[in-house]
Amino acid sequence: MIEWQGLNSPYRKRLCVTLPRVKLPKEMTATLRENIARVEERISAACRRSGRRREDVRLVAVSKTHPLELIRAAAEAGLRDFGENRVQEAKSKISQLGDLQVTWHLIGHLQSNKARPARELFHWIHSVDSLRLAEKLSQASAPDGVRLPVLIEVNLGEETSKEGIRAADAGALAEHISQYQSLELRGLMVIPPFLENPEEVRPYFR
Repeated sequence: MIEWQGLNSPYRKRLCVTLPRVKLPKEMTATLRENIARVEERISAACRRSGRRREDVRLVAVSKTHPLELIRAAAEAGLRDFGENRVQEAKSKISQLGDLQVTWHLIGHLQSNKARPARELFHWIHSVDSLRLAEKLSQASAPDGVRLPVLIEVNLGEETSKEGIRAADAGALAEHISQYQSLELRGLMVIPPFLENPEEVRPYFR
């Protein structure tokens, strides 16, 4: 039996389950560590070029669709932030990885009717794209007074195939979110159009 504390949630849950620990092959673990080191080098180099401090940049590993053993290996390699796309998939993972001291981020689209379970599972919500969703998250917030960090999802290219609000509407939504005491607006998650040439994407971030 294990006991885990729901993230930012006052409710403790007990699970009577068997959690087998499957170790990755040494070669795969070594490759994972090498990949993380390369990403860290690129982040540090970018910080030096822009005059930013490395500790001000948070690396979120996208763990959606990846197996438990890979996420555990990534945590053991030093990663502390993981991003999931779907509430249901994340629920199972988070319960089985409850012994890890990590931060869980919801990076996928969130329907307003799943605001409550998302609030109980995640430390951060990256995809607030409507006033209705913000209201639902505010109403679902834990009664312990912990504010939920959220990002407004902005569809920079205004593509119909992608979620997110228009850049022109972000200011109004930010004003509404700032009125909710249980939510903490921490910034934007911006989604530019997908273009083969990275240089053509950069102007969208300026």
